[in-house]
Amino acid sequence: MGWTWDTFDTYRLHKDDLEGYLTQQFGYYDFFIEPRGDQYRFWIPEKLTAVMSLSRRRLLSLT
Repeated sequence: MGWTWDTFDTYRLHKDDLEGYLTQQFGYYDFFIEPRGDQYRFWIPEKLTAVMSLSRRRLLSLT
């Protein structure tokens, strides 16, 4: 699979926390994180899987 855009809700989530999470999942890249309405849009090597989505809950618990 190639690089793709994905999104995550901005509610109670700081951009720095999202960037840290993506770095944990994929390593050090420029994810081009940008707010779009009530979501962050970002560029990642592959779509977040269901397992990674469960990790999103941990991400939200940090905020």
